[in-house]
Amino acid sequence: TPELISGNLNLNLRQGKFNFFLSEGYNQSGGRTRARTLRQNKDNGVITDYFNQYSIVERERRFNSFRAGMDYFMDNRNTITLSQDISIGRFGNEETQEQEYLNANGVKEYVGERLTDGAFRFNRKSTALNYKHVFPEEGKELTADVTYNYGTRSQHSNIVNSFFFPDGSVYEPPTIVRNNGRNKEDQVTFQADFVDPINEKNKIEAGVRSYHNTFTSFYDAFAQDNGTEVKLPLSNNYEYKEMINAGYFTFSHQGEKF
Repeated sequence: TPELISGNLNLNLRQGKFNFFLSEGYNQSGGRTRARTLRQNKDNGVITDYFNQYSIVERERRFNSFRAGMDYFMDNRNTITLSQDISIGRFGNEETQEQEYLNANGVKEYVGERLTDGAFRFNRKSTALNYKHVFPEEGKELTADVTYNYGTRSQHSNIVNSFFFPDGSVYEPPTIVRNNGRNKEDQVTFQADFVDPINEKNKIEAGVRSYHNTFTSFYDAFAQDNGTEVKLPLSNNYEYKEMINAGYFTFSHQGEKF
């Protein structure tokens, strides 16, 4: 409750110089939420009108993850790991909202009904290649990684607002808004790290990292005006590329008191 389901499966097989691993996970949740808002609008402390909202939202969440890969133990000091991750998500909600518009005397002038349905999906993948070398000295090691993350996301929603007099006749034409969006992202990361505990009191750590990202986004928002759909200024379409190169070096020394 509310509609919660969660499960995970992990498998592992070690044979000689190879270690194979596989994991699968699934999570879902849902249910219904209720909300109530009672609002007073004032001008210089004097109530001018009232606005009330009553909402019911039906929610749905689905998430699935998968990971598989292998370790290759070249010898007792060198290990290579190759892995693949896949994550898929689907989220949705439907909202029904009742609205009341009252004058300063608390008399209902008109009512509104808002219907909203929305959905969000994503599909992400990650491919990683890792290398690890362990030196004869305890704690001294070198690691190098290459990771490629990529995937897409999409979303859409529809909103309809209708307004009526208390007797049920139409107060004003309904307003309709429609949103659609999608994006794509590709990320590549190269990284290498080195740790050398020289002795009990001195330690060296160093590394380099290069991050490359390409992001593309499309978002369209529409509203109906007298039966004609108009594209809103909120819409956009852009792409950007990002590259970050970094390095670090740390020397640590532990004295008697510092």
